[in-house]
Amino acid sequence: MYCERLDPSFWAEPVNALSNVAFVLAAIGAAVLAHQRGCLKHPQVVILIALIKLIAFGSFAFHTFATGWAAIADVAPITLFQMCFLGFYARDIARLDRGRVAMLLLGFIITSQTLGEIVPPGFLNGSMMYGGALLFLAGFAVYHRAARRIEPNVLVLATGIFIVSLTFRSIDNVVCETFTAGTHMFWHLLNAGVLYLVTRAYIVNLKPAAK
Repeated sequence: MYCERLDPSFWAEPVNALSNVAFVLAAIGAAVLAHQRGCLKHPQVVILIALIKLIAFGSFAFHTFATGWAAIADVAPITLFQMCFLGFYARDIARLDRGRVAMLLLGFIITSQTLGEIVPPGFLNGSMMYGGALLFLAGFAVYHRAARRIEPNVLVLATGIFIVSLTFRSIDNVVCETFTAGTHMFWHLLNAGVLYLVTRAYIVNLKPAAK
């Protein structure tokens, strides 16, 4: 599945595995920001930061063990983070009611599932499974800027970086002959930045938690 892996051994993807440190740094950065803004006691913020850490460990497991359970450990935290961020942002920043938040999340699930199934297996190295995330992030970016939220361009920046990171994920196997380590590591490094930025967009627009 990835250019760097040439055999089923544990340490067959050292670069892909170690690049997950970027997610740990993203989680630390988000925690520091939340502390500075007085938002670290918000349970929603704690959940988002915890999920970023779980993404690091789940992805590390997948790029070392490369088994079925490790694949679940990789995908599950990513999916939960997407759902939680969309729900938290829609409720707390966009001020949507519960019904509209539920419809938004249902629309996200349907869009992601549809985009993942309408393309041939292996198309863009499976990156279409994140097509829904890209579309919804872009939509949130438009809203965030139009509504003049604090740091109005932060989600625009996150969307741009996500497009680049998806490109690197998609071309990993294409570049094997010329770049044996592959480009999946850049998916990790850039995505860590994306997760930090979207979490930042949420945190800086929250009111400080009650003491």
